[in-house]
Amino acid sequence: MSDSMTRIKANLTGALCAFATLLFASNAFGASVTTDQAAFNAATTGLVFQTEDFETQPDQFSFREADFGPFVFRDNLADASASDTASVTDCGGNRCIDFISFGFLLTFDEPVNAVSFLIADSEGLTSDIQVDGQPAGSVVVPAGSGVFSFVGIFDLATPFTTVAVPFFFQTADVDDISFATATAIPLPGGLPLMLAVGLGFLGMARRQVNSG
Repeated sequence: MSDSMTRIKANLTGALCAFATLLFASNAFGASVTTDQAAFNAATTGLVFQTEDFETQPDQFSFREADFGPFVFRDNLADASASDTASVTDCGGNRCIDFISFGFLLTFDEPVNAVSFLIADSEGLTSDIQVDGQPAGSVVVPAGSGVFSFVGIFDLATPFTTVAVPFFFQTADVDDISFATATAIPLPGGLPLMLAVGLGFLGMARRQVNSG
């Protein structure tokens, strides 16, 4: 075999390996958690969200679990105190879920790719959020009665059905629970360019082999 053919085959093999590396390295997905609403909106562009703002919900007092149609809200993750209660009530002019608990769990009837909500706590709280039982990230909600903070969770590749938000026993308010499902799995940013580059290398290598 000539040296030129050996080099061409070596280049083709290298291109294939590089292409495969780029492809599989770009398929590392996982749930992300953010308190930056602008970043969440940018990451979930194109998704159509449904929002439960509780404005049309009737008063519901002293529940641990409530079905709001597309999802179930359950307080008291730790199930450690009989005083854990939740209610749909007025929260400073807007209706929301007000509860005393160790946190809450959202369970969706259908898998979703993105969830967001507003949360407030007079003393502030920290939560290590879990998605389908797996750690997803931590959020810190600053202290402030009636001062709501944004929390967004998304995984555009793998739909999920549960979001757990545990924290130490205290009173909190949750409002505007939004959720959406991706109709198609979007490619990670930059992957189309990497695919084009990889295919370009393959095309050049193939032409070299054919011309040799």
